[in-house]
Amino acid sequence: MLAEEESEIDHPQIYNGKIYYSTEIVENVVYRTMQDGKEQMVEEEDTVGIRLNRMELSGTGKETVFEYRYQETEQEIMESRIPSLRLNYEISGGEIIVELVIDNEPHPVYRMMTDGSGQRQIGQIPK
Repeated sequence: MLAEEESEIDHPQIYNGKIYYSTEIVENVVYRTMQDGKEQMVEEEDTVGIRLNRMELSGTGKETVFEYRYQETEQEIMESRIPSLRLNYEISGGEIIVELVIDNEPHPVYRMMTDGSGQRQIGQIPK
């Protein structure tokens, strides 16, 4: 079941009978570029966000526990590249702590229950 993901899986972890893992959200993005002094639009596939997923050990019951989309990707045309995104998480005591690592930006930190409920931002780590 993990091999059927659309993007590469990262940081698989088993907790309380479920497999937790992160995946990238990959979509087509239009970038404004300059070539030979002329403005052009280039469409490329890029990572626009990241998800924390979980499923049963049998491979059934896949669900998204946490999802983050880089805010600027809401624009039709991007003026600059999307920074590299990574998700670090730790599960303990029925809760998940998630750190979003965003290149050259502060890293927001979230806390939630293992099913994703009760999600709240608890701080951020300076860039």
